[in-house]
Amino acid sequence: MKNKKYRRIKQILIMLSICTTLLSGPVTSNEVSKMLKRMEERNVLIREISEAENDEKRVD
Repeated sequence: MKNKKYRRIKQILIMLSICTTLLSGPVTSNEVSKMLKRMEERNVLIREISEAENDEKRVD
């Protein structure tokens, strides 16, 4: 439940950032695209760690 609320808040913030980007111009657009890239990299890292932990649990 808490995770769903956190995910929803994160989605709303991303949508607000994108809307602000469309209204603000290229400088803000560049910053938002950097932020989204970092978020995607973090999500990939979290997935890799989770998969590694799951693999360790299966071996045990």
